[in-house]
Amino acid sequence: DTPMHISLQEQQHEMLKYLVSKRLDLINTANNVGNTILHLVSGNDEDQSDLLKFLLKSGANPMILNNKGESALDLAEIISDSKLDHQHHTILCEHVGIKKLVPDSVFGEPLKSGVASRCWTLIEKGDIAAILKMIAFGMNVNGLLDENRLTPLMLAIKLQKVNIVETLVSVEVGADLKMTTTSGLNAIHYFAIYGSEDMASSILKRNPDPNIGDRKKFYPLHYACERGSLGIVTLLIEKFGSDLLALTEDKQTPLHVAAKHRALPVLSYLINRVQRISNFAFVSLEQGTSSAINATDKFGNTCLHYLSLTDENEDIVHTLLSVKANPIQVNREGENPMDIAKKFNQEKLSSMLTLAAASADKLQSLDVSRRMLMLCYHIQDGDTQALIDSITSQNIDVMSPVDEVGDTLLHTAASAGQVEVLNELVRLGAYVFATNSLGCTPLHAAAMQGHYSAVCALMSLKADPRASDSEGYTPMHYAAGEGHLSCLELILDIGHCDETLKTFQGLTPLHVAVTEGRLSVVEYLLQRKPQLASIPDSDGVLPKEYARTSKSQSTDIIRLLEAATAGSRTMVLLAMTRHEVAGKGFI
Repeated sequence: DTPMHISLQEQQHEMLKYLVSKRLDLINTANNVGNTILHLVSGNDEDQSDLLKFLLKSGANPMILNNKGESALDLAEIISDSKLDHQHHTILCEHVGIKKLVPDSVFGEPLKSGVASRCWTLIEKGDIAAILKMIAFGMNVNGLLDENRLTPLMLAIKLQKVNIVETLVSVEVGADLKMTTTSGLNAIHYFAIYGSEDMASSILKRNPDPNIGDRKKFYPLHYACERGSLGIVTLLIEKFGSDLLALTEDKQTPLHVAAKHRALPVLSYLINRVQRISNFAFVSLEQGTSSAINATDKFGNTCLHYLSLTDENEDIVHTLLSVKANPIQVNREGENPMDIAKKFNQEKLSSMLTLAAASADKLQSLDVSRRMLMLCYHIQDGDTQALIDSITSQNIDVMSPVDEVGDTLLHTAASAGQVEVLNELVRLGAYVFATNSLGCTPLHAAAMQGHYSAVCALMSLKADPRASDSEGYTPMHYAAGEGHLSCLELILDIGHCDETLKTFQGLTPLHVAVTEGRLSVVEYLLQRKPQLASIPDSDGVLPKEYARTSKSQSTDIIRLLEAATAGSRTMVLLAMTRHEVAGKGFI
């Protein structure tokens, strides 16, 4: 080591500066391992920015390599990886004319290991000031902390660091709520799984979307139900706007999840909320409630199936039965809730369910109901041969109802979009004009679910596209309300339907599409017939008034309707959003 090296090692900085001023020719002299004094200063984890600038100004060369092939610039970069606010690397980059990239500036990229470790520690400690300092020095607030793609915001939510969550989601810091982990979880999922209620107000300021599923299509509400947190569930539904009937990959609603995990206070709340849903499309509140309560998952289980495992669920089962839960609905194993209660020797539930089944208004016997529902599973699976074999061997009338609503097997095939099964059922004598207790035909069912091929097949079999249900809704209204544009086009063009057809309340397909916030359908209908915007319902209410009071309150839809009142397709096109107009050849 030279005297300069020794002065530096002993932190005699003034002596070092004196030696440099006297012997500038020795400033780039290396020691026995190839390090110059600039190597030693640059690689020091203490901030020696002033000394570094002095050496560079005096002629120190940051590109000289030591015996390991490292320059002073390289050593400074190593330090900056672990100490984000360290300035040595920045100073050297500026000196040699290299534009220093902000560390981890690429959206969603992993943070450097030292930075990630330090950020994690600071979040655990709740040190807001230090975290803000790291962000100010270039740490990407959306950088990833580990191999699972955890972000700082997710970690803060998980550790229930409310103040840090408030800081990270603020507009000034701008943590992204849509970033996802490897399993597809975002910040709202983390709030549902780990969060506390006092985080909600700050998160809500960012207007988050609570209806995004992870890789299993679990929504935040499903996780909150699994957790059993009534407070979080209430917030997600009443403040965030979570879909009460969202389906997972296994077709489970939040009610299924709450029932499976015996989150009984949550389930009781969900049942109450279902009864208050005011926007069931095409059906009454009572019918919509019954459909939601008796929804089946991928395995054919209703909430009642999961609750029938233990007598401890007696009270909540009683509540479900009071809102028309079906005690004889069979799952894919051919078991109804009564069977499950008996199998597990749950005497109280067995008696309660048996009594409920005996007192219910049934269209058919329990055995027939069981057989018909098992046929429905063959239809949903598209297993035509198994369906034919069962119908033939059991001598089943293909027009028998399969449920309390009066759906036939053909309704089931249409709703599932199983065209091959549908054609086979017609061959076996199924009637394409059959209606259930709501007046719905199989074509209504296919249009509601958006099964284009099933709609096409049924119309080729002479199904009536103008047939109305008990409320006057045609298949065209169903397609418009559910946003199935291709089915609507097919019904209008091939079925030669009139888009001005009204329900018994005077609703055109446009009224229905507007109410449900179906922008693409509204655009299509108004381009096809702008005069629809000026057709009122039976009470004299125009579609634009529906738009202003609908759940979506879409400004795009309102603008389109106002433009269409002139009765001009040109005005409609002008009102469409720019990306929709592009490419239409409009001048």
